[in-house]
Amino acid sequence: MSHLLSRRRLLRAALGSPLLGLCAGCPAKRPAAVVVYTSLDEPYARPVLEAFTRETGIPARPVYDTEANKSRGLAGAILAESARPRADVFWSSEVMQMLRLRREGVLEPYRAPAAADIPARYRDPEGYWTGFAARFRVLVYHRGQVSRPPQSLLELTAPRWRGRTAMANPLFGTTMTEAAALFQALGAARARDYYRKRVANEVRVVDGNSVAAEQTARGDVQVGQTDTDDAYVRVDQGRPLGVVFPDQAGIGALAIPNTAALVKNGPHPELGKRFLDYLLRPETELQLAGLPSRQVPVRAFDRPELAARLPENVRPLARVRRMNVDYPRLLDQYEEVDAFLRELFLQ
Repeated sequence: MSHLLSRRRLLRAALGSPLLGLCAGCPAKRPAAVVVYTSLDEPYARPVLEAFTRETGIPARPVYDTEANKSRGLAGAILAESARPRADVFWSSEVMQMLRLRREGVLEPYRAPAAADIPARYRDPEGYWTGFAARFRVLVYHRGQVSRPPQSLLELTAPRWRGRTAMANPLFGTTMTEAAALFQALGAARARDYYRKRVANEVRVVDGNSVAAEQTARGDVQVGQTDTDDAYVRVDQGRPLGVVFPDQAGIGALAIPNTAALVKNGPHPELGKRFLDYLLRPETELQLAGLPSRQVPVRAFDRPELAARLPENVRPLARVRRMNVDYPRLLDQYEEVDAFLRELFLQ
């Protein structure tokens, strides 16, 4: 019996050894990666992507947008690739292009369990996208040149600011979102009048919010419109910038949440869901709040107990008076706003 067992062991070894030799020579199979198209600036998105990979073991492959085309370029790519999507997740730094993709039918509804406590105003009613981690639209001014900064967007139409202000191209990114929000908050007639007066007042239109903030910091202009991330990164560097959250006595400052969604028919839908589960949880919002961009968890706006967990330099932002915006309906006037701005700023 022992002799028979020995022969069987030898036979198994003989049959198994060539296979083992073949497998040893095979390249290791790479784990599938979740593909994330994101318009959030790389210094702020990358730490989240890396933390996701460390925790889950799932590689994250990001595709970033350019500063001038913020979000619109990636949204266009997702539309162009709709017959054969390459992205699993779209992580947008604003709202308008996400709404556009929702309308075009290239997103897949997914309600991440971790996002159940995000206020309804920051979520698509049918689960196609979820908002989180907001930045604010702010005014920055050169402290060496301006002793009495404007306190409202509407003040920028005054003669004292003629030729002395800068803003990013309003056809893209958060400046476009701001325009749609102003049409909603002020009404179309007042919003049109505001932008016509800005053009007449010789506003300088530049390629991105960071450029508007940088030109203000250099003193090329006295006041710039930008986002809190581009403002505070320069303040933290000791640049001579003051920051104003506009319209605190009126319509309030515009909070613009990040938005995230599952791309329809993406190559790795289950990995996309895993990434959204991670991205939309409270801990990730707190991670973004701790970065130099100072993004504010949308959960913290109406919950003081959550605001108390924020870094000290971010807590005041949770108390800012916010513009009353119906985010899911910002697209209702998109065509009107886009056509008006094109005619006004591209003439």
